[in-house]
Amino acid sequence: MNERWIPLTAYVKYATGNWHDREVAAIIAAKTGRRHDEIQQRRWRESHLDEIKSFRVEDFLNFVDTLIVEKKPTELKTMVRDPQRDPDQDQD
Repeated sequence: MNERWIPLTAYVKYATGNWHDREVAAIIAAKTGRRHDEIQQRRWRESHLDEIKSFRVEDFLNFVDTLIVEKKPTELKTMVRDPQRDPDQDQD
C-alpha cells in the first residue's frame, strides 16, 4: 500500500476522533480489489504516522469543495439521489 491513502486515513481520524482501521481497510480493499484487513491497515498507519499527523485535513476538504464547485449543474444532478427512485431517502 502506498501514500495515496494518507488523506483518507487522516480524514477519518479527524472526523471521528478514532482510527477505524477495520472500516478504512474495507474501503481500501473495495477500491483496490485487493485484500486489505484491519491488521495491515494498523501496521501501515503506524509506519506512516508522521505523514498522517502532518496532513492538513483542511487542505483535503478545500480540494473536495473545489471539485464540487467545478462540477456543472448537470453533473451535480447525477450525484444527488432522486427521492422518487430511492424510497430510503427522507421526503421534505
